[in-house]
Order: sequence, then C-alpha cells, then structure tokens
Amino acid sequence: MGAVDGPDYSAVTSWQRSHTLTHVEPRHYDDVAKLLFDVMVGEGYATSPRPLSPDEVAERWAPHGKIFLALGADDDVLGILTLVSPPSRLTQLARNDEAEIRFLVVSPQARGLGIARALVDAAVADAVSQRKTAVVLSTQVSMKAAQRLYERVGFQRLPALTERKIRDIF
Repeated sequence: MGAVDGPDYSAVTSWQRSHTLTHVEPRHYDDVAKLLFDVMVGEGYATSPRPLSPDEVAERWAPHGKIFLALGADDDVLGILTLVSPPSRLTQLARNDEAEIRFLVVSPQARGLGIARALVDAAVADAVSQRKTAVVLSTQVSMKAAQRLYERVGFQRLPALTERKIRDIF
C-alpha cells in the first residue's frame, strides 16, 4: 500500500516523449485482450482456455475500472493497468476510500522502457485526483520484477492486507 500524497508523479520519461499514455477505447479492446492473455496465461500467472474477446473486454473490464494504456508509435498496445475502486466487480482488496491497481501487464518486447512505472505513476496520480486515502494492490509471489517496481515507487508490504478476501476473476 502506498500513500497517495507521496512523490511528484509529473516527471516525463524518455519513453513517454515518443509514445502515448492514454485510457482504453473500443478500438483497443482486441489488443488489450491479446496482451492480457499472452502475458497472464502465457507466463503462467493465470489459467484460461482462450483469450477474452473484444466484447468481453467491453462488458467485463472496461465498465468496471479505469484502464490505462501505454501505446507505441504505431498505436500498438505495449502496456495495460486497471485502476478500480469499490463497488467495482474487479476490486479484490480496496475499501471504499481506496483505489486498487489490478492487471499491470507490459508486453515482453517493451519491458525495461519505463512503461510499467509510467502506468503506475498515472494510476496513483488518478487516485490522488479522486482523493483516495490509499492505493492497494496484490502480486503473486513469482512476480519479482513487479514487486521491485512497487517498492521503488513507495508501496509497502502490509500483512494486514493478506487478511482481506482475494477473488480470482481473470
């Protein structure tokens, strides 16, 4: 959990100067579904017999959170982060006054460019603008790179969060 009144999130990385950070639009749903499946299932973080369809992204994801996208120069989806708050069906840990980061996914070819950091910074800034008291998240034990990123940004491990119910909703 990180304090939402923390560091200045206005810094622009070199990646951001040549690419775009935006919110999902229907034209991105197919690419979002593919990237989620390729990374979450392909790298062993979740199981699913098939990727979500663009319609499922539109119905199951988009209305239930704010989906941030990192787009490449050719408008290709390089990274995704979903920010949710109760009563969203995607919320696992957040309480009413909190925001929750879900599904931070970066294309393997785009890793190491600062995309994950840019997405997290944008989500935290959004939570600040919503006057959320905290931003919470969970990661799998095997997600070492994500854990290092979250710690660098200022998130702290809180054992009390493990007592909150976590649902598998992928």
